[in-house]
This record gives sequence, structure tokens and C-alpha cells, in this order.
Amino acid sequence: RTYRLARAKAALAASELGAVLLFDFNNTRYVTSTHIGEWARDKMTRYSLLTRGGEPHIWDFGSAAKHHRLNCPWLPQENIHAGMIGLRGAVAPDAGLFRRAAREIAAILRAEGVADMPLGVDLLEPPLAGALDEEGIRVRDAQQVMLNAREVKSIDEIILLNTACAMVDG
Repeated sequence: RTYRLARAKAALAASELGAVLLFDFNNTRYVTSTHIGEWARDKMTRYSLLTRGGEPHIWDFGSAAKHHRLNCPWLPQENIHAGMIGLRGAVAPDAGLFRRAAREIAAILRAEGVADMPLGVDLLEPPLAGALDEEGIRVRDAQQVMLNAREVKSIDEIILLNTACAMVDG
């Protein structure tokens, strides 16, 4: 966890971005060391935010957020949020969930001193892009920043990759 978060923070620091908003499950897992299973992979409801100098924030369904509070002591309790946005069209934008999420994200960016910098996003639903724009947030691509972070593996990751390959070979 420490290695991966440090790599993500270094990649963010090397970019023009003030923060990264992550919907890609692989990126959220990398930054927060959390995962809740394949059922939510294509729902875009679980997301995380990492700001320059800050600690990761994560948004998840209420029961999953409760689980993170109980079982993820490496995450600051105040950075674990219950929430949901559009479920890739299942919830109409006029329900206000995108607006609420954009306001919450903007408040965190202001509190952590990066509101005047671009926000990198790896995947984005168009209604959230509009809501972030209404909050005055400039959105940029963050996928390459996260790929740069994830490119170099720790010795532990290399051992696990080799073990997985050996199992397949066997």
C-alpha cells in the first residue's frame, strides 16, 4: 500500500494536475488499496480522489463505505464517503447526484489547496463533466499519470506476478 500510494503521489507531483479523480477500478485499487468485487466494475459508481499532498478519498455504496471504515485503517476515516452518482445512466442526471458529487469534490479541492489547478480524470460520465465545469473545475486526462505510477513494480508485485505466471504454466 505504501509503495503504490507513494508512486501515485510522485506521478501526480510530476504532472500539471492538482488532483486525480479516478473511476477506473484498477486506479482506485492502486491508490486506496480497496476492492469490492467484479459486480461494480462497469457501474462507475465507486471512485477515488487523490490531491497533491493529501491522502486518498474514496466514495462507495453506504455498506461498502462502512466496510472500509471498519477494515481499512490506512485510510483516514473522514476520507471515506458513502455516495453514488449515475450508475452509467441508471440514475437520471436531474436527480442531482452528479451536481452533489461535483460540489463535494470542489469543496475538497478548495480545502486541500488545489482548486486552481486542473483536475485529472481517468474515466468520466458526461453529466459529471458538466457538473464539474459548472463548479469551475478544469478537467484534464489522468490516465497517463496513473499508468506512469503503475508502470514500475515493487519486488512484492514482481514475486506475485511470477507466482501467478507459474500457476498458469503449471
